[in-house]
Amino acid sequence: MALKIDPRSAALLLIDMQNDIVKGMAPSPRRQGVVAACVQAVALARQRQVPIFFVQVLRRPDFSDLPRVLPGATFPLRRNLAEGTQGAEIIEELKPQPQDYIIQKRRTSAFYGTPLALYLRRLGVDTLIVGGIATNWGVEGTVRDAWDRDYYVVVLEDCCDALSPQEHQYPLQHIFPARGVVTTVPALAQGLG
Repeated sequence: MALKIDPRSAALLLIDMQNDIVKGMAPSPRRQGVVAACVQAVALARQRQVPIFFVQVLRRPDFSDLPRVLPGATFPLRRNLAEGTQGAEIIEELKPQPQDYIIQKRRTSAFYGTPLALYLRRLGVDTLIVGGIATNWGVEGTVRDAWDRDYYVVVLEDCCDALSPQEHQYPLQHIFPARGVVTTVPALAQGLG
């Protein structure tokens, strides 16, 4: 069945497309293609008048708001993404415009402790088109939360990346299909109103 999305009730969410993450994480052979796909998704959203939400994860300059983890955790939290630093800014290739929304978060999901749900409700959005880095962190956390809140979810596979191919593929194959549709920017262009 072909994907059909009404642009009047959709929003594009790009998760954690920030300098410290996109350019500071371990390089990936996919990364340049992911950035290019995100640029295409933004252009498509602007063309079809779909609201764009850029989600930033931010930390206090003293990092006192880092999540607590048990000693021995396999994913050490990095001391980056401090408020007001260049590393915390959305990458230049995506350059948010005045009409775009910037959602600042402190945890994994774009919904947790943010006004995202309020903005979406006010705009009449019921369908979220999601991409970003990392597939298995911010994207997955937001997709799970969106599904719990009864949003229709579309994940743009070509707009997502992770630290390893396995971390990228697992949610795409096992988590997202149970909560929405996994597609690409070219397919979205065909199905977006």
